[in-house]
Amino acid sequence: NFYTCGQQVTAHAELDRLAGDPELHPVILYSPRVRFEYLNLRALVHKAMAMNPKGLTLAERRRSAAQAITDFSDALQAAYEADSIDAAQDVAANIGLTLWLCWKNDLIDPAREQSEQAVQVQALRWIGLSEWICDRFGVGGGSAWNTIFLLRIVRGRCGGAHDEGHFCAQSTLMVQQVLDATRPFQAPFSRAKGYIDWSSVAAYALEEHDAGRAHYGPLQLANLLLELAWFCTHEKGLCREAYSAVERLALLMSTLQPKERRFFSESLKTLPEALQAAAKESRRSAALANMPTQRHR
Repeated sequence: NFYTCGQQVTAHAELDRLAGDPELHPVILYSPRVRFEYLNLRALVHKAMAMNPKGLTLAERRRSAAQAITDFSDALQAAYEADSIDAAQDVAANIGLTLWLCWKNDLIDPAREQSEQAVQVQALRWIGLSEWICDRFGVGGGSAWNTIFLLRIVRGRCGGAHDEGHFCAQSTLMVQQVLDATRPFQAPFSRAKGYIDWSSVAAYALEEHDAGRAHYGPLQLANLLLELAWFCTHEKGLCREAYSAVERLALLMSTLQPKERRFFSESLKTLPEALQAAAKESRRSAALANMPTQRHR
């Protein structure tokens, strides 16, 4: 509950208290399922602390990043010991995303001994393992997070560009590069699921939700719309699909938590100005439509 409410320091203190309890510590030690939950949560707490630029020094954030990756690795081992396929796919995806985010934010490999593409490939292999487990064993609960993580990593460090030409000129990983990188776990990334180009991947996942074959919560849906807008613009320019995605995202943002809204507000600013204007107009129109009608005598 503390972690969910964003109270990472308090959550970390509670985990330490649990581990230090002489009666409860053996449960963590001898129950692999409990040990997985403990380590996975501790890793998420350390990841959150590492990604928060406020309150910690860069050295402290780097230590938290290293601890997060260590805890995720130990949690994966505990998942295998517990014979929990669902836990294994979950932590594999966490490892992949955390590797990329920590490298991107200069929290691991500060000397840049690895190239950007090498880290992307390493992270995508973990995402590929997670998705392969979901596809092979029917676990994962119809989540879109692996698709979202994959698309976010594929973009690499592409920045914003208010000009359409400069935005489209940015380089991302190609579909074939990802298929090659994720072998032998590339089977779920099939052409039938849109793995022809990245905008098709995002569109396929969104269609699964819109057709009722999957149900994604508002946060997952918002992330898919952001990726659809980003890749449609990157691949096709200022097209109808990109406008539709940002307009829909702008309306959906009102249902999100304040921290989540801030993330998407900042993300929209990385898109060309025409799309930013479309998102603002969509929000303005929705606000006017929701205003109570005033009666005049």
